[in-house]
Amino acid sequence: MKTVRIIPNTVNTAFFYFQGKPIPKFRFIHVSTLVSHQKNVEGILDAVLLLTRQRQDFEMVIVGPVNDVLKKKVGNMRLSQIIRFTGEISYPDVALEMQQASALVLFSRYENLPCVVLEALCCGLPVISTDTGGIKEAVNETNGMLVQSENEKQLAGAMNAVMIDYEKYDREKISLAATERFRYDTIGRKFYELYDEVLKAKSP
Repeated sequence: MKTVRIIPNTVNTAFFYFQGKPIPKFRFIHVSTLVSHQKNVEGILDAVLLLTRQRQDFEMVIVGPVNDVLKKKVGNMRLSQIIRFTGEISYPDVALEMQQASALVLFSRYENLPCVVLEALCCGLPVISTDTGGIKEAVNETNGMLVQSENEKQLAGAMNAVMIDYEKYDREKISLAATERFRYDTIGRKFYELYDEVLKAKSP
């Protein structure tokens, strides 16, 4: 029986780190290529609309190459005061946006272990995501919430729950744990140990 070893993606912690500055208004952030089917950004917009029926003391920043369909949907929903599109921005600017946010939202229909989740955790953000692919290997009750794919009502409920219980998330601890686990030298060491083990096993 062959042994399977999982090595996660890595994060450039020179950019993605906990800053600890106070945030004036609760801010959700979504970062992706905004590919319609996989990322299901439309579902996020629907969840935001549901949440606005309970409260409006929050905002949502969507980072990525925005298209006219999403802009039109936001306008039709009358969410322009809640949702801000940044468009496609640089890698360091993504980190700055995360450091100014309160929580990450990812509502993908399918994933592996997306770097954006790990980057958000390194910034100390609780993560609200669908339970797809390997995301549950990084997200648990101490650093976020998992929801069912395509369940907008559940996503809205999770967003509300994170806002209500936000004090339970120790952002500095979230960042420290993620940084230790996903930084370059940690992942590099895992690859080194794996290759070393394989080479030794093949040596005569």
